Amino acid sequence: MKVIQGLENLQKDFKNLVLTLGSFDGMHLGHQKVIGKVVNRAKEIKGTSMVITFHPHPRRIINKKKQPLLLTVTEQKLKLISSLDVDVCLVIDFDKNFSRMSPREFVVKVLQERLKVKEIFVGSSYLFGKGKSGDIDFLVKMGKEYGFQVNKVRAIRRKGEVISSTRIRRLIQKGELSQARELLGRPYSLSGKVKRGDKKACLIGYPTANLCPAEEVLPPEGAYVVWVILDKEVRPGVVGIVEKNKKKIVEAHLFNFNGDLYSSQIEVVFLKKIRGKRHFSHREEAKKQIAKDREIARKILRIPFTKIQTRAKLKMASLSY
Repeated sequence: MKVIQGLENLQKDFKNLVLTLGSFDGMHLGHQKVIGKVVNRAKEIKGTSMVITFHPHPRRIINKKKQPLLLTVTEQKLKLISSLDVDVCLVIDFDKNFSRMSPREFVVKVLQERLKVKEIFVGSSYLFGKGKSGDIDFLVKMGKEYGFQVNKVRAIRRKGEVISSTRIRRLIQKGELSQARELLGRPYSLSGKVKRGDKKACLIGYPTANLCPAEEVLPPEGAYVVWVILDKEVRPGVVGIVEKNKKKIVEAHLFNFNGDLYSSQIEVVFLKKIRGKRHFSHREEAKKQIAKDREIARKILRIPFTKIQTRAKLKMASLSY
């Protein structure tokens, strides 16, 4: 998949362009359905499939006092979009000036003049433009005026409720990981660079790789069974989520790993919660609890501590829990 960062870097016309557009936070089953239709239609007409998304998330610019925690940062989102066989992803820099663009201006200047779009697929509740004043009916009207077709995609429901990023965020914040997984179509994960910790885990014999997510939603404090993706290896482990100075820290202990992960890029894939948060009065108590967590995780995963998966096997293995 070709990634184009910014409208200013569009350098050519795309043949028979079929696209969808949105924030696509989480890339859940609903998002996958819309993008799948774009890809299939582009193949039918021997055209180009495109996903337009935004960085940062529009709501982080429009309402800075009430910013949503994300399900996927941009880099992770692009990997998920690419896995769906999309030809091109255009990442629009979303700033205050762009947020003031009217629906008509966006259609004319971006979709028609810059992209010369042939077909668009969007969900039935799609809104766009300044103040979300443009809806799908307006988009259909503009399509008739400028010669492109608009296709409405029906939302996917689970248990009588539409799948949405907001719904999935709530589930993760409540620790309902299996329900979140059903709506995402994969286990929830987060990624980032490993930060320096306070070394307390090393002192009790269980070193951890620490992440400090500032933008992503996190499950409640407690211990979780995880896979940790490091380069091309996928290692089993246990994650502890703790709150320090009003910030949640993700402390990942990888089984049978003694290297230095500082500054490494890792992805933590959440499988199952082991227990809630605990307060330990001394190191020995914490050491015993972590040993118990490891043993529980080993039994859940049904593997020895030394087991290392490949990326190709990760999805199948993860979805079985």
